[in-house]
Amino acid sequence: MRHPAFNNFPRQILYLSLCILTGLALTLCQFGLVPVSAGVLLLDGLMLGILAGLLAYLLWFVVFFAELSGGQPMQRIVNHSALMVLLLAVWVGGGYLLELLFFPASAGELSKTLPLKAVFGLLLFLSVIRLYQDWKREKDLLEDELPDSPVVLSTPQKFLDTISVKTGQKIHLVQVSDILYLQAEGDYVMIHTAEGKYLKEQTMKYFEENLPAERFVRIHRSCIVHADCISKIELYEKQNYRITLKSGQQLKASSTGYKQLKAALKL
Repeated sequence: MRHPAFNNFPRQILYLSLCILTGLALTLCQFGLVPVSAGVLLLDGLMLGILAGLLAYLLWFVVFFAELSGGQPMQRIVNHSALMVLLLAVWVGGGYLLELLFFPASAGELSKTLPLKAVFGLLLFLSVIRLYQDWKREKDLLEDELPDSPVVLSTPQKFLDTISVKTGQKIHLVQVSDILYLQAEGDYVMIHTAEGKYLKEQTMKYFEENLPAERFVRIHRSCIVHADCISKIELYEKQNYRITLKSGQQLKASSTGYKQLKAALKL
C-alpha cells in the first residue's frame, strides 16, 4: 500500500515541508548548546529532518505490514522497543556520519548533542508510530464495516484442490487440505503449511473466492485461516480476537472475521 503522503503532488510538498519543519525544530533545540555557527546548526538540523522523513516513510510499511501490536503484551513491548532502538541508531548514527562528512571541523562539538537528538528522535518516532497505527486501525474498521456483496446464484463452483508454487527451478504442489493459513505479503500471498511456507504471486481475493468458504475463512483483510486447524478463539482487544492454531501459531481476527468464523464453525 502506498504511503498516504505520496498519493498526490500537494501531499508530497506537505510531507517535505514537515521534514523541513522537523529539522528547524531540532535546530532550535540545539541552538546555543554548542559553539557552532548558526548556519552549520541549520544545515545539520535540515539533514536530520530529511533523514527522519526517509525513516518515517519506511516506517509506514513496517507498521502496515508487520503485526507490531499483536500477540502478548510483553511481545508488543519487545517489538516496539527493538524497532525504536533500530530507528534511533540509524537516525542518530546516520546523522553523525553526515556531520563527519560535511562538517568535519564541527563534528566533535555537534556530537555533544547526540543525547538531545536521541530524545528528540524518540518522541518524534513514537508519535509517528502512534499516528500510523491509528490510521491502520481506522482503515481496518472501515473495511470491516463494508457491506457484504450480494449473493448471486450460479452453477456450483469448482474449488482448488492443489496450488502450484514455483521456488527457483522447482514447482511445489501444495495440497489445499495441508494449508494452515494464508497471509498477505504485499502483492503476494504467503501460504503456510506444517511442512513450510510458500510465496505465491496471487491476491487474497482470488484465494477467498477459490477456496471452500465453509473451511477457509477470511478472518482479517490480510489473513485467511483453515477452520479445521483452529484450537482456540479468544477476545484480546476491543473488537479484535486472537485465533490460536493447533500448531501453536496465533493470528488476529477482526470483528467481521470473527462473525464469519462463527458461522463457518456453527458456533
